[in-house]
Amino acid sequence: MDCLIQRYINPEDQVAHPTPLLNGNDLITVLKLPKSPIIGQLLTEIQLARAEEKISTKAEAIQLAEKLIQT
Repeated sequence: MDCLIQRYINPEDQVAHPTPLLNGNDLITVLKLPKSPIIGQLLTEIQLARAEEKISTKAEAIQLAEKLIQT
């Protein structure tokens, strides 16, 4: 329980306090995607990657989205 409390009181913890690197409009504009459910799926994958400390910048988030679209 103490571990969870420590995460909660740390404002930098992306699991306890997720802050998006970008939004759906960013993905639509930069990647020229249509509005569709894929936008939400990409945003979820980006947030998971950020929580796992695999990405930390908007540019990395866009690169990840591009990679996910290709697969």
